[in-house]
Amino acid sequence: MQSLISFTNSQTKDSFQLEADLQIKGSDIYLEFKLLDKLGLFELPKDANFWSEAQVQRQDGLWMATCFEVFLNPTGSTKYFELNFSLNPAWNAYEFETYRTPQPARTTSDLVLKSMSWDPQQAGCLKVELKNKTTYKTFQVGLTAVLLEKGGVKHYCALVHKGDKADFHLIESFILQRGTK
Repeated sequence: MQSLISFTNSQTKDSFQLEADLQIKGSDIYLEFKLLDKLGLFELPKDANFWSEAQVQRQDGLWMATCFEVFLNPTGSTKYFELNFSLNPAWNAYEFETYRTPQPARTTSDLVLKSMSWDPQQAGCLKVELKNKTTYKTFQVGLTAVLLEKGGVKHYCALVHKGDKADFHLIESFILQRGTK
């Protein structure tokens, strides 16, 4: 698991731990986030849930509240994908040709949700399984999250923060190499 750090300058940023990782096996992508929220800062489901593809709707604007994200840049390309997951449950996938282009973001069906699960007993564990319908097999990966405290403070968490503000779209921040040749 990889540790994500909060960009937010807040007194509570050291009061939680967030880890994530992504694995690729064939055309399946497995994503896992673990959120340890000892102080109960965040509004999180108290019950374990498993959702199939049919139970999770696509929705825009998930990053306005607590949202777990992954950015996938096919190795050697300027294109990248952004995937968002909330515990409502909801999800979405977007495709960009270059940095934040096009706007508004274009949804894609090249990456398809197969299932999501949430287990609050395992340090707040979100697991996501996706089907990769693209021809791309290797990616530079950025793992990120927006965490909204009950009091309204937002934490912008990522593996690294390369810009002078929280900007998950910077390809320089996609520091993990995942996939098969």
